[in-house]
Amino acid sequence: MKYSSLLTVLVTLILTLEVDCKEKKDSIIQTSTPKVSIWEAAFKGNIEAVKKHLEQGVDIGSKDQVFDGTPLHHAAYGGKNEVALFLIKKGADINAIGGPKGFPAMETPLDVATRQSQNQTISLLRKYGAKTVEELKTKVNTSKDSLTDNIVGKLITLFLSERIRPQMRFNANGVMLIVGQDGNLEDQGLTYKIKGNDVLIFKNGEREAGLLFSSSNPKRGDQVEMRSGDDKQKLMIIKIADYPKPKYVKAEGIFSKELEFRGDNEIAYYKGSLYTGKSFIVDEFGEQQGSFKNGKEDGLWIGYHSNGKKWYEGTWKDGVEIKVKWWNSKGEIVNSWEESEAK
Repeated sequence: MKYSSLLTVLVTLILTLEVDCKEKKDSIIQTSTPKVSIWEAAFKGNIEAVKKHLEQGVDIGSKDQVFDGTPLHHAAYGGKNEVALFLIKKGADINAIGGPKGFPAMETPLDVATRQSQNQTISLLRKYGAKTVEELKTKVNTSKDSLTDNIVGKLITLFLSERIRPQMRFNANGVMLIVGQDGNLEDQGLTYKIKGNDVLIFKNGEREAGLLFSSSNPKRGDQVEMRSGDDKQKLMIIKIADYPKPKYVKAEGIFSKELEFRGDNEIAYYKGSLYTGKSFIVDEFGEQQGSFKNGKEDGLWIGYHSNGKKWYEGTWKDGVEIKVKWWNSKGEIVNSWEESEAK
């Protein structure tokens, strides 16, 4: 069975975790869980309850179901500076973004404190580098801090359990690929749009799910919140990898999965424009390297079978094959592409 969407990657085996989850929940209850949630405790300034929640494994960046705010958001809302300072020193994301349930994420703790006229809290947050959403937008729009620049074209592996580790790639053409059970990237009809640190995922033009990254420059160990309707699930990034490293060709130009190929003639586009430049391909069939001009193959192209044997070498002009020499995977010269692929 193949996964039909991002959600099924997680849902397929999720029921197998129910017993473990229940045991963990019972264990927490037995260790005297505070009567108030971590968010209410932060809002009311109950620092001991906040500490107790964190000791019992509650995520310092977890968000409540109503306001979608972190404990630091709630401390800022209530002007509870002792709790806010404690959370900051414990590593809380001072610029985490949240917002009322059902609305786009839109406020940092500083925005909340400002809205509530918590002047002392504003000063405290500013002291530790807090910014408003508007201030973050300026930063996010710079290329080095853009989530788009840091995840597009890369293979991302997330962790939910030892058995559930979904992998995905966000292509530059807006298509989201999922790694299937055979280990290969598959196009399951998913597309995406990136807004700030939020990746909105669509299937057949309709909103399917969302992935909220904790920062615009995600790294191993960071949390990602997956949302579908009212359901939320915390996952952890265990790997962000660049394109596969070729063994037989030079990694020059654009990795092929970052290009968009349009029409029957498969004209190459990069970020919406006809592509001119070098490109390389690394997949289960082997490796290839060559050049495009105005979206069409132009110049020398060289390919190697997956076992390292020469596959082909030839020249193209304006997308038309001029002269090509073919080899099969045994290293024998053959007369055509079909023969080069024959086992």
